[in-house]
Amino acid sequence: VAVDHRAGADCDCIGYNAGLAACGRAGHWAALQLLKACKGAWLEPGIISYNMGISACGRSSSWVPALAMLDGLRQLGLFADLVTYCTAITAVSGIRSWEAAFLLAPSMLRDRLSPDLVAFNSLASACEKSGRWEQAMWLASGELARWQLQPDVVTFGATISACEKAEQWAWACWLLDSMVCRVVAPNVIVYSAAISACEKGLQPQRALTLFRQMLLAHLEADVVVCSAVISACEKGWLWEQALSLLREMRHASLQMETISHNAAISACEKGQSWTWALQVLYSMRWTAVAQDVVSFNAATAACEKGRRWLEAIALLRSARQVPGLRATAVGVASAAAACEAQLEWRVALELIGDSLQHGLPLSQAAGSAAISACGKSSQWKLALGTLATSQRRGLPHNVQAFSAAILACSRAQ
Repeated sequence: VAVDHRAGADCDCIGYNAGLAACGRAGHWAALQLLKACKGAWLEPGIISYNMGISACGRSSSWVPALAMLDGLRQLGLFADLVTYCTAITAVSGIRSWEAAFLLAPSMLRDRLSPDLVAFNSLASACEKSGRWEQAMWLASGELARWQLQPDVVTFGATISACEKAEQWAWACWLLDSMVCRVVAPNVIVYSAAISACEKGLQPQRALTLFRQMLLAHLEADVVVCSAVISACEKGWLWEQALSLLREMRHASLQMETISHNAAISACEKGQSWTWALQVLYSMRWTAVAQDVVSFNAATAACEKGRRWLEAIALLRSARQVPGLRATAVGVASAAAACEAQLEWRVALELIGDSLQHGLPLSQAAGSAAISACGKSSQWKLALGTLATSQRRGLPHNVQAFSAAILACSRAQ
């Protein structure tokens, strides 16, 4: 449209509106230039044109041009409607500025407009994006009633999501119960936000209850919901439930994600079930789910707790074979601790030496475990040698390392 205008071609408001609509779909803030071009062509853009322009600015997170358009239509003697304000609130909320969104509400009253549910939902969404759960609660539980409006699933969804981001699981569950009392049917998005709030609030049983409640409502669980429940089980040490959910995801042919498997492996680690941790890790390969550093670290930690040093060492080697992965200080420390638990001092020393040779990071825990393995096996010379070598390489040691070396010396004949 702008090219046609510079070339002297005739273009009416319909043509400019088409250009504004294209800017809106593409999320391009050039809509402001189009409106200026429209006025420069002696055309009078109407409220529809300005609404499209504000929407385009909102999609591109350009809040200054959006508010400039709102002021511009007033200067032309045009009256903003509810669509204008809802669009402007949405544009401003995109920059996570709930204050600016709320400042537009009094302007609606000055223009003698009564805010409708769409306007309130736009404000609730602004609160959600800014993490202002208290303001969202005020809108949903009080301000709507003052205007004789009833919250719908969008209102509750935005408010529950705001509570989820603020880790207010109790309020999220209260809002979900309120939906039932008001005969507003929750959807998967609402349940997902509430379950995630329970996961962040370390409420695994509550998350499982909400998940079952969602299934009883004949709602189809998606990968986001299942991942949140598995993560809740992991934090609550409910490894068997985590594995059960992972199996259900596979049977439902849901897209499997790395984060879900990592949470299940970590749950098995906390439940001291190294065999299941390894099964989940290997199943990722069979189902073409990407393994990452977190996957191997969690599985190695499970082997450490199970004193399975052979499996721990094998995991470190397997991680090297995955493109783009390398062992971390956490993984090496877990493997060294597994060796220490079984007094495998030779393997522990080989692990430390191999890590130094390949430039892998070492932590205090790894060095301490190797020294302790030597000390417990009465290998005091090796314990002191490892301590001295690591110090020359600038590796820090904690009290446990020196205590292990002293213990080794005390056992010397």
